[in-house]
Amino acid sequence: MAKIIKVEEIKSTWQGKEKTSYKFHLDDGKEGFVANKSPWEFKEGESVTYTTEVKKSSKGEYNLFTFTRPSGTPAPPLPPTDHQPATKPPLLPTAPILQLKANATVKAMEFVVDAFIADKITWDKIKEYHKEITGYLNDAINECSSE
Repeated sequence: MAKIIKVEEIKSTWQGKEKTSYKFHLDDGKEGFVANKSPWEFKEGESVTYTTEVKKSSKGEYNLFTFTRPSGTPAPPLPPTDHQPATKPPLLPTAPILQLKANATVKAMEFVVDAFIADKITWDKIKEYHKEITGYLNDAINECSSE
């Protein structure tokens, strides 16, 4: 087990798109990047267990960690922000909801195609993932419009 002592947020541009990476420094002296799908959920001061895989890139070797929290340890709460609204936003009128859903469908397809281009998914998975992501986005839109 190790404690995260520092998290660096690194912004870069790759293939014309802005990318955010997170470099973790651990109290045992190791540093590297995280393979977890949501690296931003791991915070400074948090204790984690991890595995390390040494990867090679054009810039040299680096550590790729896979973090897990000790059993029974919940994710740390997000810090409060000063810009959170005190009241719920007004409900969305129904006419723009169809436009929101149409835009969400287009964005979902862009996301899936980008994943295919980046070799994250195969061609035969595009339809399946697009349908799943569009469903999640439409559920979120419905939830926002019915509160």
